[in-house]
Amino acid sequence: MDLNEVIQSLSIYQKEITIVLLFLIIFIIVFAVLKKIKLFEENGAVPGILSIVVSLLSVWYLSEKQILNIIYSYNVLGFFITFLLPYALIFLFLHKSKTTSVLRKSVWVIFGCIFIYIWYKNNNSIDIFFWGSIALILGAIFLDESLHRGLQQNQV
Repeated sequence: MDLNEVIQSLSIYQKEITIVLLFLIIFIIVFAVLKKIKLFEENGAVPGILSIVVSLLSVWYLSEKQILNIIYSYNVLGFFITFLLPYALIFLFLHKSKTTSVLRKSVWVIFGCIFIYIWYKNNNSIDIFFWGSIALILGAIFLDESLHRGLQQNQV
């Protein structure tokens, strides 16, 4: 059984899994904050009990719409990690190294082709993330020389 099959089998419990994960995130954050408060230094059980209560109350009354909004915000985080971070790293590498405009544009064309291929292979939908990514890639291609000149002037 591979990872895709495991994820497929768990997808029927998406709402429940999301609630448990949100509970854990809230619990960890609240617990860490309460442990820093001097009022609770003497009694170590109080931060744990308060963290459980706050976490339970936080997720207990979540509606399905609120859960979907939370999931969407995590989609943005996933998008950042999977696209914007590599984009920024490639952008900085290309403009900090001594490369020609043709080489930089070629790298962006290859990056764009790989991005489009992976997007359509895994997603099959066109949304704001797709068009935003395409806009950033096209901007890097068509504004390459002016961006490079601007970054070189800021270095000096």
